[in-house]
Amino acid sequence: MTAPEACLTPRGSWGTCIQALAAGWILPGDLCPTCTEAFTAALDGIAGPLKWCPAYIHRAETERKLS
Repeated sequence: MTAPEACLTPRGSWGTCIQALAAGWILPGDLCPTCTEAFTAALDGIAGPLKWCPAYIHRAETERKLS
């Protein structure tokens, strides 16, 4: 899986939010809606359906509304 190309917050030389997260520059709570959706989907894919914090759910729903 690759970082979303539609990242809403490109982070300079770090690339997408997911790339910045992997590099240790931001925390999961700093992800844009697109990257939040990719992040939660990836972890659900590894561990099965997880119970997500309401803030993550809200951000992911924001992405679905933008699409």
